[in-house]
Amino acid sequence: MENDMSFEGVMEAVRSAEKAIVQAQGNDNPQDFQRAHLHIMQAQQLINDFQQNDMVRDEHQRMDLHHAQELLKHLLNAQDAIQ
Repeated sequence: MENDMSFEGVMEAVRSAEKAIVQAQGNDNPQDFQRAHLHIMQAQQLINDFQQNDMVRDEHQRMDLHHAQELLKHLLNAQDAIQ
């Protein structure tokens, strides 16, 4: 059960990063962009930790994490393009 909660925590961090980028784009505020960048970096670190600690339970989680990493890359690219 702890594995599921940790996985959900990782996925929630990715969703939070995505929301932060959308908010930063809408506000055009440098502080919001910094906050969004921090959310992205934190989510990426959680993904890395989850994978390095062999907490991936199955192929479904592996694919979800891969998609989450790709989303984070796109969010970083979007943030860079706007700034």
